[in-house]
Amino acid sequence: MHIIESIQSLSIRKEALLLLILFVGGIVLMPAVIYFVGQMIFGTYGGDGFGGFFGAIGTKLLSADGVAWLLVASPYLILQCLRITAYAWRRSRKTS
Repeated sequence: MHIIESIQSLSIRKEALLLLILFVGGIVLMPAVIYFVGQMIFGTYGGDGFGGFFGAIGTKLLSADGVAWLLVASPYLILQCLRITAYAWRRSRKTS
């Protein structure tokens, strides 16, 4: 029983670390990617450049804006969707 508990504890820690890394990536990388791709496609941002854009997203996060939180959580959510898809695909191949 102790071995199962230690494996579960390791899995939870691994998943929490992955969540933290992807969450930080969502806070730092996603706004940068969106800003620079948006600048290439739509032109100059109307605010105070990247700092203004990043600040606006930070303000929305602090005010509990759902879209801003979805943006930050999107790397982790995409990974979970890929995991579920891979699991379903493996399971469907076993039953076929």
